[in-house]
Amino acid sequence: MISLADDKLNREEFLNDLFNLFDNFGNFDDGGLTISINGKYGSGKSTLLNFIEEKNKDEQKYNIVRYDAWQNNLFDNPIIPILYSLNHLEKTKSKIKEGAKNIIKSLPKILVGTLANAHSVDFSSLFVNESIFEDYKKYSEAIAKYKLILTEFCKEKKTIMLIDELDRCLPEYQIKVLETLYNVFNIPDLILVIAIDKSQLEYSIKHIFGSQENVSSYLSKFIQYELDLPDNQNNKYLQTLILFQCKYPEVKKICAQMFDIAQITIRNCLQIVKELNLICNEKDSEGKPLQYYYWYPLFVCFVLIIKKQNRDLYKKYFYNEIPYENITENLPLEKTPFKSFLDDIKGKKIENILNFFVSKHMNFAFILYWINYFYSISHIEINSLADYTHIEQERIKRILDSWDMPMWQKSEFNEVLSKIRSFK
Repeated sequence: MISLADDKLNREEFLNDLFNLFDNFGNFDDGGLTISINGKYGSGKSTLLNFIEEKNKDEQKYNIVRYDAWQNNLFDNPIIPILYSLNHLEKTKSKIKEGAKNIIKSLPKILVGTLANAHSVDFSSLFVNESIFEDYKKYSEAIAKYKLILTEFCKEKKTIMLIDELDRCLPEYQIKVLETLYNVFNIPDLILVIAIDKSQLEYSIKHIFGSQENVSSYLSKFIQYELDLPDNQNNKYLQTLILFQCKYPEVKKICAQMFDIAQITIRNCLQIVKELNLICNEKDSEGKPLQYYYWYPLFVCFVLIIKKQNRDLYKKYFYNEIPYENITENLPLEKTPFKSFLDDIKGKKIENILNFFVSKHMNFAFILYWINYFYSISHIEINSLADYTHIEQERIKRILDSWDMPMWQKSEFNEVLSKIRSFK
């Protein structure tokens, strides 16, 4: 588990802002506070919750309890595992544990598998079991008593409940958890911190209630404060992890920019960087690390991104050896296989990476190198190359004259692809 001392993403400022929220909010209007921390899968949400626990352990400001929705979804009704998690609060008073037991004892069997509200109650069974109303009354009274006990506990010391892995649960269960937290645990000085991929949660709401449901309005019932997990530090962090030698220091920065443009999670970025470092680890005849020209690691990085984000596209264009050999016919760019590639990436994040290279004049030679993979660039009409790359024709001629295309056309590309294929 990563500790605060090993935090490479500089979450400390964000963490301090969170603790300021904890200090100043959570005890107004007879209710607590629910904060959502929004981040894509693999962006470090769970690690941030670990940091909250670690920081509080040093400062001892709050009672902290953690509820892993994915790990504890053994019961259809989430109130049981939530109460179980609360029983693990440090210095939990016996009244809280006893109150939790009373709720579970009085829980009507008919409601064990239902939502916190009555969405899926089988009302026909109400008439079979005449005691159901009395059971439900006892259950409601037990919850009300528990809320009073928990309110007194939180008044002595503000309590933070961290809810993790909710977005890994089925849509129905996500809604159950949210509604249970809202109906039972909205009390003063109890702050709920939900780490979630908001876009995924919104999809779940639409899945349950239909696309016409006002998602923002629905979520506002449960969540009062939304925070996006900052990713502006990911770029610098990833640059420090790229270990290959290169004659051009900006290459590492460009690789990190490609990750940003493709909106790749930090978890997947780390996997790509690991493979990138392993591929670009050759040594010269004296055993020293090779100083790569910039186009080589950029090509490797781009293909690895495609492999991670679009497996079908990777298999179509990069899984086998280069798709051409002994080309002699001169063609306009739009008649080459590169045009097919452009069509296949249209509207995808991968297209944004390619547009980034086209728009950045410093990267012009990489674009030529990339096009050359699909069709020998020495046999593409130079005017069509100039139109696409926005590079002057004379400059393109000078670049082509300086490169020994046939030599690296086959050997370089096939060697790179062979290494990339070695990673599953």
